Amino acid sequence: MKRIIMILLASLLLLTLASCKGRRDAAKMPTDEIKAQIATYAPLPSFKEAFRLLDDLKAKDYAPSLSDKFYRVQPELHNNAFALGVLTADVVFATKARNKNQLTAASAELKKLGNLMGFQDEIKRLDSLLPGYTKQGKWSEVEKTLDFLRKRLEDKLWELEDYEYYTLMILGGWTEALNGVGKILTGSYSAEATKALSHESTWKAMQANLELFSAAEFKGTQTYKSLVDLTAKVSQLLASHTDDTYTKEQVEELIQLTEQLKQAFPK
Repeated sequence: MKRIIMILLASLLLLTLASCKGRRDAAKMPTDEIKAQIATYAPLPSFKEAFRLLDDLKAKDYAPSLSDKFYRVQPELHNNAFALGVLTADVVFATKARNKNQLTAASAELKKLGNLMGFQDEIKRLDSLLPGYTKQGKWSEVEKTLDFLRKRLEDKLWELEDYEYYTLMILGGWTEALNGVGKILTGSYSAEATKALSHESTWKAMQANLELFSAAEFKGTQTYKSLVDLTAKVSQLLASHTDDTYTKEQVEELIQLTEQLKQAFPK
């Protein structure tokens, strides 16, 4: 009888210890609030990376990337942030094409949106430098000025913790960059040249950032749902390369997907 009592007491002690350990382990598990804090926005690379492997292209090669119509959306901050990103890529294409008229028109659109987004100081700097450099054909100075502006806008949005606008601006830049580069590459297809499109990790990071959005006025829209879906499709396409190269059909599909991303925003 005494032995049975001892066994029961030992069993009870083991159960108590297991229960305490379970409570301690549960206490270590993050709450929903902590999980939300752990999932943070990632800093994103600039779309200028899309041009890194295109050093051999001449000004005339950039002609397919230029458009007579500039990208415009309904004036709402999330829409404007994406459109601002698109236009930062447009002015780069105009610069690389050495097209003064296109650059002047694209930069005018960019300045309008920049002012709407509260970047008056940055736009003043652009106004003070760009016209003179453009008129004189100082293209390297034009590129430096535009690169400084793009980086300053992105950094300012990050510093202000406007992560949704930050993500959308960079997504807009990458969307237009890959759209334009895709058009250039299909005009004179070379598998080796398509290595310039191999940026799947960047698109996965943008996709992850999009999934963290919380602003109800934007997250509840069809635009947001389309962005999440289309960004995932671009990520999947870019991940389907063969030795970092893509077929002409894949490049054409990329052009279609990036066009759809731009069309996701109300005009």
